[in-house]
Amino acid sequence: MKKQVLALAIVTSLTAPSVALAAVNYDGTKLSSKYGPTYQPKTQEEAEAAIVKAPATLADVEAAGKNDNQVLTLQDLPNAKTEQQKAALEESKKLKKKKGAKTNAAPVAQSSLPVTIFGDQVIYHQDTGDFEALGKVRIYQGTQKLFTTKAEGNIKTGDVYLQQGGRLIDGPNTTNGKWAHYNFLDKTGTIKNMEGTNGKDIYHSDIGHIYPDRIELTEGASTSRCPAVDHAKCVDVRSNKVIIYPNDKIIAYDVKVYIKGKHIYSRDRWINDLTKSDQNSFMPHLGYTKEHGLEVTYRYNYVFNEKNTATADLVWYKKIGWRPMFYDVQDEKNFYVKLQNGHTEDSNNNWIKKERDLTIGYKSHKFNKKWPLNYSAYASHGFWTGSGYDSWHSETGFFINHDTITFGKVRPLTLNLGTGYKLTHESANSSTTRSMLYSATLGKPFLGGWYSWLGYYWEKDRNNLFAYNMPDMARELQLGINKTFDSRNRLTFITRYDEGKSKIYEYIWRYTYDFCCWRLNFEFRDKKYENKRDWSVGYDLYRW
Repeated sequence: MKKQVLALAIVTSLTAPSVALAAVNYDGTKLSSKYGPTYQPKTQEEAEAAIVKAPATLADVEAAGKNDNQVLTLQDLPNAKTEQQKAALEESKKLKKKKGAKTNAAPVAQSSLPVTIFGDQVIYHQDTGDFEALGKVRIYQGTQKLFTTKAEGNIKTGDVYLQQGGRLIDGPNTTNGKWAHYNFLDKTGTIKNMEGTNGKDIYHSDIGHIYPDRIELTEGASTSRCPAVDHAKCVDVRSNKVIIYPNDKIIAYDVKVYIKGKHIYSRDRWINDLTKSDQNSFMPHLGYTKEHGLEVTYRYNYVFNEKNTATADLVWYKKIGWRPMFYDVQDEKNFYVKLQNGHTEDSNNNWIKKERDLTIGYKSHKFNKKWPLNYSAYASHGFWTGSGYDSWHSETGFFINHDTITFGKVRPLTLNLGTGYKLTHESANSSTTRSMLYSATLGKPFLGGWYSWLGYYWEKDRNNLFAYNMPDMARELQLGINKTFDSRNRLTFITRYDEGKSKIYEYIWRYTYDFCCWRLNFEFRDKKYENKRDWSVGYDLYRW
């Protein structure tokens, strides 16, 4: 009965208020685990990141400006800065010409949104479009915001010159500079003594160039995730050239990696995929569990090109020895192809060895612009060894998820719904199983850094030839509470209830403490289903 209710909820929610959710690329992984929901938010930070807010309208910008500042009427006065602006434009063109960029190309992306300027004093020449703004200057266009103490330029051409430097903010990305030229129409510019952030990444360059789809650091370029100021950065990547594709990836060329200020090694190229949490390891990750004893893991990536990367996950356990995994991924815009050979483990320490395992995944897409529904799919085939069996294992599946449904505006209650289908075939016993999938998660943030979720996950009729990636229970009710004490301390408590057996499955306590770049994890599991208790500790270079 519950699965029909969930399916009905997904259909009827088409008319509910919703906002865009970060893409769910279903790959067959079970819907829930000891860590919480697999494809849905588990902390307040994840919940906020999953909601993509609509760009601010011109009315929003004007209202904010009127509330915070005294807006002066634009005055039709002669412009006295024309020659200085021309000199600054010529300097910007020379810098681009020096690095081989075309300066006379047509704008890549023209913007139809108006430019709005606020300042303590604004002088505007209506005939030519020239302007000068002094004091607390803010320039807005859509989601882009530019802050400075002095700006001059031309509204009609879109050019803005910051002779005294300033800050450009576009969504989660912030760029600072001592001198800058930027064009709001073609989204290009040049910045001197440039530094900024792109998500978790912190970058710096003597000269930086802004393009509609990327930022190029060409002289004195470096990137890091270490926020240290008073001491040498834990990890620092220095390069002759760095290209940043916001919210996508960072590519560095002729790379030198420094740890605590000391040069450790060099490589021709390094790619940091900003869309994935599992990145290349600059240092081994350490951990300890009762099952495996001391754990040491190291990840190495070899980049063939911007779309193809080979990865070696080198894992050693004191009790069971080496368990490496090697894989190659061809990552295209709408799909990916992944070839795996090696050992892998699920959240319950169930191991499987995959050989010649090929996965083709279709990335999340919307059915159409009007429906708040997203879909993704995958198909895989490979030779699996584990649980006493050898079998050619085949999987095909798809998943549909609804955009996050929100109730309220301040600390809103959120609802995430999903449904899917999975087909599994094993050659060892010629079996084929078909499974329907349903998931529903309510999330709610509270004052004081509290976040809670209540979820229901239904994944029945699965093949039990291999224990690996099997759902822990067919019907799970899960309650999670996360407390963020400050930027370094977090505590999570999870209760998992097996509805099929009408009893508690397990309790989980997890405490996390963040140092500058290292993270210390403590986990305790009261496994009621096995009547035993386990604990583990990990020490990871988490920012990377």
